[in-house]
Amino acid sequence: MKIFHALKALTDYRKRHMPFVKTLEDLDILREIGLHQEAGNPITLKVLYLQGISSVATVQRRLSRLKRLGVVHESRAIHDKRLVKLTLDSTFSREFSRMYALMRLRMEPPGRTSETPQTSPARPSAARSKPSRGASRRKRCASKRGPRP
Repeated sequence: MKIFHALKALTDYRKRHMPFVKTLEDLDILREIGLHQEAGNPITLKVLYLQGISSVATVQRRLSRLKRLGVVHESRAIHDKRLVKLTLDSTFSREFSRMYALMRLRMEPPGRTSETPQTSPARPSAARSKPSRGASRRKRCASKRGPRP
């Protein structure tokens, strides 16, 4: 049951240090923004809508609240002013880093069992290889017109 203790600790940490996260949609929005920001390319508004977090109206409502609180910043692209890019504030990025560190401390890798790991049997590649696409087409055509002369 260590997993549930760790989850409880994470939830307690989130409630204490991140009071701006009210719903799961908030958490999902922040996760997607942080994920793209960490990869080096901030997420656009359109991509955020397409993530399937919730309806567009709900994402807009939650996002406007997070922007009003200063958690999320939006900026316009230089080359196209219609393109809105979203980033997390650096102080809140640090809070997520601390939460990640807490999660790593609490979640220990599962203990190894005494059983030996099972390996899949080696399979011969020639016996299971698929025929080429052209070969199957030739077989179908040959069966329709009969044997070749």
